[in-house]
Amino acid sequence: MRARQAESAAKARAHELKVRAAAIAAREKLREEQKAMAEHYEQEQARLTTLHEAAAKKRRAEIRAEDERRKELDRQREIDKRAHMKALREKQRAREAAWAARMESEDGERTTGMAVEIREFQKRMDSARRADSARRRDAQRRERREAREKEAEYREHLQRIADEQAEKAAQRLKEIRAAQKKAARDAAKKQAERVERLKLEEEAARSKDEEMKTRIAARKGMLVA
Repeated sequence: MRARQAESAAKARAHELKVRAAAIAAREKLREEQKAMAEHYEQEQARLTTLHEAAAKKRRAEIRAEDERRKELDRQREIDKRAHMKALREKQRAREAAWAARMESEDGERTTGMAVEIREFQKRMDSARRADSARRRDAQRRERREAREKEAEYREHLQRIADEQAEKAAQRLKEIRAAQKKAARDAAKKQAERVERLKLEEEAARSKDEEMKTRIAARKGMLVA
């Protein structure tokens, strides 16, 4: 009887050790998964950071190139404007010289017509200069607005990528924590079942012992009688 009890206790102890080993292995596996997830998250963040920095560097280079192009256009416009104004001044000086020559003539009607023509030409030149300045201002404002819109759109794109990655990482961490809780519940349930089974086995062993003692006592009584 004692040998049976010892064997039952040994089996229960071995089962308990097996359950504990399984629980420890499950916890270690979860720790490894969590560690791998953390490393993957860090690597992904590093990759995204590198991607964002490269994209930002590329965008800055594009902005610098656009600024240089705009400056070159402004310089070319200024050169063209100066050449145009020089030609206009030369033409105006020629007209003024012709007008002065005609002023010395005796033809008053032609002199008056020349003065009117010069004034009209000056008005046209002033209007052309104002229109050119307005066009250049509009073009610069449009280019700056487009550059700001592209920059804002690119920043929103990067923010969307970062938000998506953060959401995925949070979801993965949530899944890991849920798996840890489930493993803990399963381990606790198995432990409770094992304890209950051990109690039942002990009660059964005690019942058998009591039954055996009763039988032995009955036999002794019969022998004495």
